[in-house]
Amino acid sequence: MGVDNYKTLSKSSILEVICRALEISHMVSYPIEHYSMEEIKILAKLAKQNDLVLTIGEEKSNFYQGVLLSLIKRSSLKDNKIFIDRL
Repeated sequence: MGVDNYKTLSKSSILEVICRALEISHMVSYPIEHYSMEEIKILAKLAKQNDLVLTIGEEKSNFYQGVLLSLIKRSSLKDNKIFIDRL
């Protein structure tokens, strides 16, 4: 199995990112390279309005290596301590 990077993954729109994070109860992550600084600012604003936590972190797993924007519902953090330890 090869390691993915931002070139092998397709870009999702900011609204798709927010909708996906709201639909599920776990963390979703997207490569930071797909988004401009302006798009990241918009994403941060929308995340705050929708009670989502946005983090930026480095990933060095067997599946992906690079910097990721990650979103999770604030209520999921309270329900799942494992996410708090990861952040």
